[in-house]
Parts: sequence; C-alpha cells; structure tokens
Amino acid sequence: MLKRILAVLQAIERLLTPARTFVVDIGVVAGGAGYAAELRAEGTRLRVRSVWFSKPSVQVTLRLIKASSGSSGGTSTRGTVVAMQGGGGADNRVLLFTAAPTAGAAIGDVFEMVIAATDNVEVVFGDNGTQPLELTGTEALGINVSAAATTVGRIVFEELP
Repeated sequence: MLKRILAVLQAIERLLTPARTFVVDIGVVAGGAGYAAELRAEGTRLRVRSVWFSKPSVQVTLRLIKASSGSSGGTSTRGTVVAMQGGGGADNRVLLFTAAPTAGAAIGDVFEMVIAATDNVEVVFGDNGTQPLELTGTEALGINVSAAATTVGRIVFEELP
C-alpha cells in the first residue's frame, strides 16, 4: 500500500515540476535552399514552444519540417543552447547550417510561409487549446529556407522527463 502511495506522489510531483526550458538563437548564413537549422530530440522528449524568424536578407519561403530522423552531411556548427533556469544546456541538439544537409525522412510540414526581408514571424505551439509540438527518439525539426540567405531567429523548447 505504501509503495502505491509513493508512486502516486512521485507521479504528482512530476506533473507539478515545470519542464526545463531552453532557448537557442539561429544566426546563420544559409548557403542555399534547404535546412538553415535543425533541432534534434536525440533520444529524449522535447516540446517545442516557439520558433521566431526575422528579416532574412532576401525573401524566402520558411518551412518548419518535422522529420522522423535527423539530417546528414552539410556544413554545420552547433548552436549555443541556454537553459532558462539552472546551469547547463541541452548541448549538441541544434545544428546551424552554412551548406544544406540531406534532410532526414520528413513526417510533414508544421508551418510554411513566405517571409519578406522586412518580415518577422513567430510560430507558437500549444496555445489556444492546441497540442504542442513534441519530438521524441530520433525525430527532428528542420528550419528550411528556399534560398541562400542570412537568417536570424530563435527556438524555445523544453526537455520533458
């Protein structure tokens, strides 16, 4: 009986404990059409809260693509992932591409929009009673642009237990 009570209390504690939140800036010169950045679950469960994208150097079509696996190849650097509270980041989760990789197997687009060089867009997941965007296992979220462009943006995500 005590084991059941303990299990219930632990479950309640997990529900009441806020998930660790992280932010990573996307600042990259995308060398051509394809992924400018990618967020990878890498065996954990992530909840994407928002993607903000601002004033590309040229008009592009921005696509946010959920994929069942991460990309391969291309030329990339690691994004600096910052924990909003506490120390440490979710290192090695975000790639910033200067030469587009071969994209992983797409599950589908979760957003698409033409963004002029003067535009900003923020895509918020899980608001107004909708389900948030979650990535698990080997899944990834690709930030895809239709042309070579200097891009600026931000991804806010949580690491779930």
